[in-house]
Amino acid sequence: MQAPMSAELAHLPAIERLQLAQDLIASVTSEQEGFVSSDAQRFAAKERLAHYLAHPHEPTLTLGQIRASLGLD
Repeated sequence: MQAPMSAELAHLPAIERLQLAQDLIASVTSEQEGFVSSDAQRFAAKERLAHYLAHPHEPTLTLGQIRASLGLD
């Protein structure tokens, strides 16, 4: 079942939907340009990558588990 907003968007002409999609992507991209990770976040990412490369068949963590381990939840 579509949400009311989605139904309205589906009735827009294709060119308008495309422009809206491009505008949304541009807004997300501009927000991400200002993102700076902390030393702890960079260290955790490097540590996780090294572990994954050494043990590629082990199950991975969910995003929620990673956020909790970094104190972001």
